[in-house]
Amino acid sequence: MKLLTGIVLRIMVKNRHPRKDQLRHERIKYELARRGLSLAQIARQAGVGISAVSSVSIGRSRSTKIEQHLASALNMDAAQLFPERYPDTSKGAPK
Repeated sequence: MKLLTGIVLRIMVKNRHPRKDQLRHERIKYELARRGLSLAQIARQAGVGISAVSSVSIGRSRSTKIEQHLASALNMDAAQLFPERYPDTSKGAPK
């Protein structure tokens, strides 16, 4: 957790008000590292370039395939990792 705190502090120094996407990107990299993984390994598994994985992780682009690979590596659903990209459609559904 100390490492993550340092990462967050570096982001805040660079960008007085870090975006949620930047914090999530750093958290993804941190959690992958805890599991002995990296964005490069996720890219190889997904059959895409590391820049594509990084772009999705940062929030610059979308790829369901990459989102699912990242989430799977973190033992999560893509909707948990990227909730704004997967709105809960059951909320507005009639009962």
